[in-house]
Amino acid sequence: MKSLLSIIPFFKTYSKSLHPEWRLSVVGEVESAVEVGLVCAGWVRQSVLRSAFDGRL
Repeated sequence: MKSLLSIIPFFKTYSKSLHPEWRLSVVGEVESAVEVGLVCAGWVRQSVLRSAFDGRL
């Protein structure tokens, strides 16, 4: 029983140390998605402006 009780604090510390890495991973994924969205928005903007100047809007 004593060995089990000595392991529990280790797992609590270990699980706390994983959370920042997981959060940074999620932030990285969101950042990538935003970058892709900005590139796509730029393409749409160019397309709309091209259509407007060609008189198709």
